Amino acid sequence: MNRLVAPFLGIVLLALSAGPVHAAELRFATGQSANLFWMVDQVSQWDARYTSPGYRTYWEKKVGFSDGDYAVLEQYARLRRRLARLDESEVRQGISPWTSLFGAASILPHERFALAFFETRTPKDAVQLLKLSDEEQKVVIGTLIYFAKKLKDDWSAETAHLASFSQKAQVLVMLADAGGFIDEMKSFFGISTPIPATIPVNVLWGPPGFVLPAHMDYHIILPVSADKAESDEAVLQHLSMAVQEVGAFLLTKLPQETLAQASKALLRECGLVNAEQAEMVRIALQVALGEVLFLRDRFPDLPRGALLVPWNAQLEYPWLVDELARGYAVTLKEIFNQPGGFYPTFVARAIDVQKQLVPPRPRFFASSGLAFGDPVSIAMFDGLFGDVERTTVAISEPRDFLTAREQLVDRAAFVVTTAANATNMYQALKKVTNWRLYTSSFRGLTRSSFIYPIVERGKGPIFVVHGQDEEAVRKALLQLYSMDEMPTQPVVIR
Repeated sequence: MNRLVAPFLGIVLLALSAGPVHAAELRFATGQSANLFWMVDQVSQWDARYTSPGYRTYWEKKVGFSDGDYAVLEQYARLRRRLARLDESEVRQGISPWTSLFGAASILPHERFALAFFETRTPKDAVQLLKLSDEEQKVVIGTLIYFAKKLKDDWSAETAHLASFSQKAQVLVMLADAGGFIDEMKSFFGISTPIPATIPVNVLWGPPGFVLPAHMDYHIILPVSADKAESDEAVLQHLSMAVQEVGAFLLTKLPQETLAQASKALLRECGLVNAEQAEMVRIALQVALGEVLFLRDRFPDLPRGALLVPWNAQLEYPWLVDELARGYAVTLKEIFNQPGGFYPTFVARAIDVQKQLVPPRPRFFASSGLAFGDPVSIAMFDGLFGDVERTTVAISEPRDFLTAREQLVDRAAFVVTTAANATNMYQALKKVTNWRLYTSSFRGLTRSSFIYPIVERGKGPIFVVHGQDEEAVRKALLQLYSMDEMPTQPVVIR
């Protein structure tokens, strides 16, 4: 038993038999039929919006796919797309941001298809529940049998971690009093109608790393990879993800009129920002509730990453969902105990948060030929400036930086790092600059977080982005991204 669980096990065991009665309780479970369906459904890549490419990539490398395998998958994908009816007007309206930025109140056809496999014990029961034609049943059942046979030598080992994960998650969910928090969310959203007494969390196989969860009606879909199933920290992170999806489900229990009014208020005041991720407001709200108010308040010693939500370089404002979640969390801590506080109170404050965060559209001031930094800082840098072509060099290799700088001397370079790696940063700067001009001013900034421009004749500029820790680097990069033009003088980050 890991360190976060052991001290509380006795308390939890008592709570299991004598805990308070809540509106809903999470119940973690895993099943063979649901697992097989989910894996095949994801591997088929029937629609890029609802499948993750990591599933197919993993199994392609693991077992290899033949032309026959791809043909079976494509036949299934064609059926899945047809039954999803994504091109029909009522479905398009159901997922339109102009209808709701907070999710659809109704269950969409593609969700109903998947739900059948989570609400029944066997694939045969599922296809009968869906009332598929004989030919459609043949395609679905045939595809599942085909891949069950293909993966039979690997499947048991690949899914062996799911049962123990579910057991540990069930202990931690009692420790964290998730049921009590669900009661509080229900009150905050102003939901007066009943919700299921048990909310099933379907624990399913996922490829390495954290895989995004989902919800379909009140069923939570929680993919869990073997490498993220052992430590208490990883299990708790999945618990946060499950609670976030419960929040998304609760939003669907609000009247459609309320969701529409809330969305219209945001769209009227802020416009449709990050159109490629129109649901960003809902995602930020989920993260603020599940990650900050629930998980971090209950487990303050849990290690924290630099970001609540990874930056997405494909978006107009790559950082905005992360920052919205932080801003929402501050607001929620003030109003969360107000029954019915979601609309209009929270929405009005959410508008203020977004207006403060979204600056005029930034300009990209210089094409970067070189990025030099530690892994976390470079990952955040790429999250904002990911579409700019560059050569990346690890902070542990200052000699490689010197070589790359010689080859790209006329291009801009970004040195992005935390104070922990400042020694290597200074070693590199001393070799590629007229260091005597800068040494005194750098010395004065030693204990600061800053953006420092270095411009010398005949060479591309160097922009040093230095933070005392990862959080300071994040703030510095956000300030850099939002500037109308590159700084000509050092900028200290407060």
